[in-house]
Order: sequence, then C-alpha cells, then structure tokens
Amino acid sequence: MLLSNVFSAVAMVCCIASLGFFLKRKGRVHEGTARALPNFMTNIVLPPFLLHNVTQTFSYDQLFTLLAGSLLPVLSIFLCFGMALAGTYIFSIPASRRGAFTAAVTSSNTVYMGLPVNIALFGEGAVQYVLLYVFANNIFFWSLGNYCIAHDGDGKDVKLFSLKTVKQIFFPPFTGFLVGVLLVVLDIPLPDFLDKTFKYIGDMSISLGIMYLGILLSDAKLKDFAPEKDTVLVIIGRFILGPLSIILLAYFIPVPDMMLKVFIIQSSLPVMLNVAVLTAYYRGDAKYAAILVSTSTVMTIVTVPLISLLIAFCLP
Repeated sequence: MLLSNVFSAVAMVCCIASLGFFLKRKGRVHEGTARALPNFMTNIVLPPFLLHNVTQTFSYDQLFTLLAGSLLPVLSIFLCFGMALAGTYIFSIPASRRGAFTAAVTSSNTVYMGLPVNIALFGEGAVQYVLLYVFANNIFFWSLGNYCIAHDGDGKDVKLFSLKTVKQIFFPPFTGFLVGVLLVVLDIPLPDFLDKTFKYIGDMSISLGIMYLGILLSDAKLKDFAPEKDTVLVIIGRFILGPLSIILLAYFIPVPDMMLKVFIIQSSLPVMLNVAVLTAYYRGDAKYAAILVSTSTVMTIVTVPLISLLIAFCLP
C-alpha cells in the first residue's frame, strides 16, 4: 500500500464525514432522517452491495483460505473480551457499567466505519476480509456482548443463547454475504440486470456510511469528552489492545498480507454503535455508553491515519 493512498483515503473520509456533520448542524438532515439512515443502510443498501461484491471477488478455491483465516479475528475478539472482563475488576468499574465497558472494549464499528474505511484504503478486494471480521464481531456482540449489557440494566433474565440471538447474528448484510457465497459455491451467475441493479444500489454504501459518521459526531458536545478512567481504559482497549492482539496472534496463525491489514484496521475502529443502543434498551447507563461511542469515534480522525501509516511502513 502506497503512502499516498493512505493520505488520499483518509482525506476522502474526512471530507465526506464533514459533509454529514455540517448538513446535520445546519438542519438539512432532520432527526427522523438521522435515525432512519442506519436502518436504510443495513436493510436496503448493504445486502445487495455485499452480494454483488462477493460474486465478483470470490472464487470457489478462495473460500477455504478465507474459512481458515476467520479463526484469527475470533480468537482476537475473545482475547480482548477476557482482558476487558478482568479489567472491570482490576480497575473497579462500577457494576452498572461493566457490561457496556466490556462490550465497548471488544466490539468495533465494523460495518459503518469498517466497510468504507477499508475499501478506501485497500479497494473493493478488502470486502471479503472485512466480512470475516464482521461475522466474528457479530457473533460476540449478539451473544456475550448482549448478555453482559443486559445485566447492567433490566435484562437480568436475558439468556446467553436464544433464537433471537441467532437471528441478530444473521442480520441482513451478512445474509446478503451468505447468499453470494452460496451462488459462488453452486457456480450460479447472477443475471446481468440483477448484478447491475445490486451494484448501483450498493455503491451508496460507502458515502452514506461515512456521512453517517459525521452526522453522529454533530450531536456530540465538548463537555462530553472530559476524560474519565472508564473512558480512557476503553480507548486503550479499542485502539491499542485490539490491533496488538491481531498482530500477536498472526505470528501463530499466518494469513495473507491483505487479510492481516484489514483485520488490523477492523480491530482498531471505534466502539460499535449498538453498544449505546442496547444499553439504552436495557435501561443501563445510556449516557456513559453514548460517550464511549462518541469519544472513540472522534478519536478515529487521529487513530485511522496513524494506524494506516504504521501499516504502510511495516506491511508494504
């Protein structure tokens, strides 16, 4: 990856995010639109984008390599979970925040941030690796993450595994990915008109995802970012422990260079948006969770360029 590509990609992300930020601040994006945008992206835009991309970039032989590589993000995520869980006791995190803290350290924003950032940095060939990390991330979040967050609030009776958990893991974008994989395995090509339709719909995903980041940041206030012990620990977990765990495990589980680069980026992204959503749903400390999401998202302006530069120098 050339150094110039890093600067170009980061500048592009900043420009599009700034557009979303100022449109929201100027009242051009209303609250209803801002709330509906994630659902629109998840249910309408991302599934056809991923289906199209898989059928265009996968081959039957590649599937076995990808399956072996998926072990790396799974182990990394559960390693971070173990460290986060231990940290709640070592650093005396309040019981009402332990679930949100653990989920925030472990779960990264792999779709809304991960997809556009990785495509900007590495091209559309990175999508297949992005999705491997998304799958591992969702398995954790909608099982252990959901369970931990629920026990911060009213969800003491939430089960670790249930039919609802399974449905949440196989959310629409991942279902689109699986359909694409099935078509590759069965060697069934998409009709040309469907392929083009899915491509044109999916092409909105990158720009909308980055704009939504700017919209999210527009609601943040300066006073919300006053450093607290809990917040600092989450930042360390997200931006340092996450990528370090990938790099460490890669010594024992060798993967292709592109896959490793994508996994490093995926593991160093801000806190997953759904951490705040679930915390509010279970009536936990919703403000605390929202601050974790906002603070880590703002810091992405610094961390993504820095980590990208490190990758450019160390993994050319």
